Amino acid sequence: MPKNLFSLLKNISELISKQGEYNSVLQQIVNMLAENLGVEVCSIYEYINTNDKLLLVASYGLDQEAINQITLSPGVGITGKCFKDNKVINVGDIKKNIDFHYFSNIGEDKFMSFLAVPLNIGGRRLGVLTMQCRENKPFNNNIIDMAKSLSSQLANYLLSTQVLEHLAIARKSLNDASLEGKEAVIKNLDNIFNDKVKEKASIDGTEQQIFSGVAANNGVAAGKAFLFNNYEFDKYPEPEFLKKDAVQKELEIFRKALELTKKKTLDLENRALTLISEADASIFNVHLLFLEDKTLINQIHSAIEHSNFSAEYAVTMVFFEFEKMFLSLPDETFRERVMDLKDVMIRLLESVKFVKSKTVTNSSLIDEKNTFDDSDQNIIIVAKELLPSDLLRMPIDNIAGIVCEKGGITAHMSILSKALNIPALLGVRNIYKNVKEDEVIYLDCYSEKLYIHAEDTIREHYSELINSKPTDEDIVPCENLVTVDGHKVNLFGNISLICETDMLDKYHAQGIGLYRTEFLYMIRDNLPIEQDQVNVYSRILESTDGTVTIRVLDAGGDKPLPYIDFPNEDNPALGFRGVRMLLKRPDIFRTQLRAILRAGMYGKIRILIPMISSESEVLEVKNEIEIVKDQLEAENVPFTKDYEFGIMLEVPSAVFDLKSIGKYVDFMSIGSNDLLQYIFATDRGNELFAGHPDDCLNPIFLRIIKRIGDYFIANPDKKISICGEMASNIYAIPLLIGANILDLSMPPVMIPQVAKIIQHLDLEKCQRLLKKCIGLRGSEQVKATIIKMYKNNGIEI
Repeated sequence: MPKNLFSLLKNISELISKQGEYNSVLQQIVNMLAENLGVEVCSIYEYINTNDKLLLVASYGLDQEAINQITLSPGVGITGKCFKDNKVINVGDIKKNIDFHYFSNIGEDKFMSFLAVPLNIGGRRLGVLTMQCRENKPFNNNIIDMAKSLSSQLANYLLSTQVLEHLAIARKSLNDASLEGKEAVIKNLDNIFNDKVKEKASIDGTEQQIFSGVAANNGVAAGKAFLFNNYEFDKYPEPEFLKKDAVQKELEIFRKALELTKKKTLDLENRALTLISEADASIFNVHLLFLEDKTLINQIHSAIEHSNFSAEYAVTMVFFEFEKMFLSLPDETFRERVMDLKDVMIRLLESVKFVKSKTVTNSSLIDEKNTFDDSDQNIIIVAKELLPSDLLRMPIDNIAGIVCEKGGITAHMSILSKALNIPALLGVRNIYKNVKEDEVIYLDCYSEKLYIHAEDTIREHYSELINSKPTDEDIVPCENLVTVDGHKVNLFGNISLICETDMLDKYHAQGIGLYRTEFLYMIRDNLPIEQDQVNVYSRILESTDGTVTIRVLDAGGDKPLPYIDFPNEDNPALGFRGVRMLLKRPDIFRTQLRAILRAGMYGKIRILIPMISSESEVLEVKNEIEIVKDQLEAENVPFTKDYEFGIMLEVPSAVFDLKSIGKYVDFMSIGSNDLLQYIFATDRGNELFAGHPDDCLNPIFLRIIKRIGDYFIANPDKKISICGEMASNIYAIPLLIGANILDLSMPPVMIPQVAKIIQHLDLEKCQRLLKKCIGLRGSEQVKATIIKMYKNNGIEI
């Protein structure tokens, strides 16, 4: 990301945090953009749903009297066409453009060039950003890319403001109600508070307890449990009434707490951007808007001033009232913002407590106390729910693991745990009431288990695992890794985030065998624009000298995205997912393909397509790539033409049509996780039938693997690799080598152990071993055979 762009994004965030007036903020934003981008006119049009019009809400360079007066219908003029077609329009001579709609007396006549960029979030069209200059030529690519990058933040601001407007309408309805109605609302809120209070269950006995969840990030950990519970709203305080002479002091405390919360929100945004390069700069903008919303803040202020409530009680009461209004809104996008409100209000409550615990004599803001002492080591956070801002405020280096009752693999907490390399288990039911503070617990995110009162064998096993993490001496150089009989084997890394690239060098990965791009989409509330993707992909490519295999967006199934309209399906794993979704949404697919090809100028890339099931799908995808290449050439945008094209082998129909599909690809990569799911009809997300890691040793599945290997032995001009969990399963390694699958991609931390095994293997012996295992009865017999072979050959596992 260019430094000036990052600075612009940061400055816009600060504008939002300091200025409560909507129109004033927008005006300052266009002024800032015009000055920094060197354009003579910069304007924002907002779409008004009630009358289906685009309204000019801010402008630099045009007559200020036109603001809030000029309107356009979608499709009318360049601005209206940009909004309706949802695409960037860049015109060099507007007088020759038939779409241009001229407004008299606003000063447009002297400007020749026109740029229009749509403002949208996840399919919701919110408005248009326009720029104009006197020069009779189109805007350059640098300006276009900057405008696109800024568009998500502007769109997020427009959407968040609409949320607050809807809440204001709901609030007005409440204000118009009778006194009796208001009292009923307050009474109802009290009932909500009382219903949410729960007693923490005690633990009797010390028998081992095992809990299951969903691994958000793999790893093992042991440490003392820290029960995270900071002002959760189910611990509603009793009403606290102030004496009249204490009200003004309480208002001053609230003012300072509000300023502290604003500062902390900006700090959190900056820290999130530092930790996660894929994050959207506007991720905390809606939090700042809540803190500036007059309806929300005035209501808390009024509860303190006129009802003599303590600041804590006022904040809590207002949160539940607004939460109820949020959940009653008809638009799902608006309803989802209740989590942002909750995050902000908890932070505000914490700020109130902090201010009350310190003597604050001036406007300077002091850092909040950490939730646990910096001296505490190997802490495992146990929580009912952990918001991203909660984790960002903790001393990260002290945290060994994370356990939550709520959350899934698509949650922001999942992304953060990966970025911070912390083992995390989410969706662990009833864990909070079954753990004692400071109790030592054992966390295994590979098997997705948590142990309390662990038995001696469990403690010894995990202590050994934790203490036996590979050291520098353990790491086998992989650049020239060969089997005993001289066959070259290549070990690559699987990654999801830029921050994981440091591990590639540490563990001597020869490149990236699988870069999962879906996390770039999961971390934000809207589709990432092309330039944001280019920035991320180019950094990934620059991080390694080896080849980078970029898998295009694999959304759907167990990886839905909240801003894409996925249909309700009885069997989502078999439905609208992977390449099927991309071919139905060329706007998403082509944007990503453009970004990948542009970023390919920075390194060696392979484009990997998920969920291919037939030859016709391959041809459709290749046609999309050709369309994108033609677009880039027509626009004179530099892009790579030196890339390899491949597909994931994870659908059985593709495995049985290798000859037809193979004609059109340079390589294939086995996705063993999904292939297992489809071969055995076992839903990966079903707790009863999700299967076991050793299912890949089943002789039936080994026959499939050998079939794939045989095709590539017969077609040496094509390449085959494997990037699923089977690639790092220590019992499967000799069987993969026996199938002549010599390119393996895995989590980087697994590379040293796999490399140690491979350097003791003989390819011809592995081939004979594979044939033998295919004739065995089940995975247990196969595993026992592999263990015996390792023992006979002195291979330690």
